[in-house]
Amino acid sequence: MRFHKRRGVAILRFGNQSASARGTARQAQVMESRPGFAFIAPLGIFLLIALTGAKSASAQKKYTPEHPVVQEMIERAVEYIAADPSRDFGENVVFAMAAYKSGIITGKEDPKSHPLIERALARVELLSGEGLAKSGAFRTMYASALACVFLLELDAKKYEPKIRILLDHIANRQQAAGAWGYKDYPQVGDTSQMQYIALALWLAKHHGYQVDPEICKRALEWMIEWQMDDGGWIYQQPTGIVSTVGPGARTVRHSLVAAGLGTVYLYADFLQLFDRQTGRLNIVRDDVLLELPIAVYEITDDAASEQSQGDRRPLVAFESGRARSTMTRGNSWFTQNFAVEVDEYNLYYLYGFERYISMRQYLDGDIGKGGGIDTWYDDGVDFLRSIQQADGHFDRSSSEISDSVNTAFGVLFLTQSMSITLGDSSTGLQNGIGDLPDNVILQEAEDGGGIRSGSIERSVTEFLSIMDTSETSEVEMFTNALTGLELGGDDAAGGQQLAKLRMLIRHENWQARLVTIKYLARQRSLDNVPALVFALTDPDPKIVQEANQGLMFVSRRTTGPKLSEEPTRSEKQAAIQEWTVWFKHVRPDGRLLELPEEF
Repeated sequence: MRFHKRRGVAILRFGNQSASARGTARQAQVMESRPGFAFIAPLGIFLLIALTGAKSASAQKKYTPEHPVVQEMIERAVEYIAADPSRDFGENVVFAMAAYKSGIITGKEDPKSHPLIERALARVELLSGEGLAKSGAFRTMYASALACVFLLELDAKKYEPKIRILLDHIANRQQAAGAWGYKDYPQVGDTSQMQYIALALWLAKHHGYQVDPEICKRALEWMIEWQMDDGGWIYQQPTGIVSTVGPGARTVRHSLVAAGLGTVYLYADFLQLFDRQTGRLNIVRDDVLLELPIAVYEITDDAASEQSQGDRRPLVAFESGRARSTMTRGNSWFTQNFAVEVDEYNLYYLYGFERYISMRQYLDGDIGKGGGIDTWYDDGVDFLRSIQQADGHFDRSSSEISDSVNTAFGVLFLTQSMSITLGDSSTGLQNGIGDLPDNVILQEAEDGGGIRSGSIERSVTEFLSIMDTSETSEVEMFTNALTGLELGGDDAAGGQQLAKLRMLIRHENWQARLVTIKYLARQRSLDNVPALVFALTDPDPKIVQEANQGLMFVSRRTTGPKLSEEPTRSEKQAAIQEWTVWFKHVRPDGRLLELPEEF
């Protein structure tokens, strides 16, 4: 594969409080900050700061992956990649991953039908355990780990035999110290290769494969041990064992810090060391970044722990404070050194950075503010626009990474590849929510858009008209035939259509309300949150469940308020309260809809 390289504790007790109450209590009671900086605030001031100071990792000012400018960049880049005749196994896998994620974002074709995907699958079909063990093409772990990721995301069930071969290969190649690296140097761990193995193992677990947690524990131990004093990582450790690992290899590069941090976050989540989105909260106060103590633990009795964490109890015995300290120091490195344009391996770095920042938001909830990191996506898009050439490729030459592979990395950044993966893992489905098929689109485009599934084609306007007339037979046609893509553009018509769709949450026809909730959820827009929260008051249990699941999807959370099959009013009220707290945190000036009197 051509792109490889050679070279202070507060202990809190909350008993059986609800998750939202525990979160509030945790914020209110923590009384110390970084060493040398005392911080004691009244509850009201503290909560005001917490709700208004931190920015979400996805809170960009200009762009999203669905923005027309970004989609046009993606399409041109994929066309360039598709013209590359490379027969290299690893390169073909990276090309296919870019094509697959681009199809999900642009919606121009079935994401699984692109010729680049067919070409990669033809190579994957030749894989065998013996071939992986003997072939010189697999002296590194890049190709095998990324092939595993590709198959898991494409269809984890269909390609199970090949996935198991790849997982066995990964397990067999782990070094005694816990790392992975070049086959020729079994004592040298490789930070660059580690990130892709972590992603493969994490993804395999999320798709139901049994992965020995001890493998991940040993790998996490290695990552923690070899973090540099400044919070970063270098290419290979330990240094001095082989000629390619010398004094120059001790350079801490952006790409390696992103690789190291992404790896740590993936393993911490795999091992369930922390509840998601209850990690350290970054707070901005008077433009000074304050960090809560890195070792704040919640103590409950066993029954309360089981109830509050569910399957989030740690899978292994591990000193979680060490992992959190590693994350904090690495995050601080990026706060001080963040940039989108770097001297070495720029596009490879951006792909790794998107994975790291998405995992950080997924596990910690917020990335805080400082060093420009809160506009990472806007800055990345502007940079890639500046270097994209007429033929579609991103001109960031490297002696070790081909233009096509660099361009594929750029596409994976633009699509927010890891964000897509996290969205899929939160529902347990591929590119869908609930029981919605993949080949149906409701999209407002220049031609008026429409719902398309085989011979079904209806415009958004016609769909709304059907809802108004309550023609049950017509409504049923669409109820289970809807998957979401953003309404195109920012034109007035699109805004009016969305406004009308949001109004349907009060429609007398329950199927109309159900379709609306499914569609609004798939937009993954904070603008739709008030409608989804209101839907939690719905008398129909299925709609309440869909609204709760939709809010989980919008917030990129894999866990949410607990609802029974027939949610009670108290359960609904608790869910409304929890989602209200979250919404007010990410959008302090946001306004929710007035709820029915009984709520």
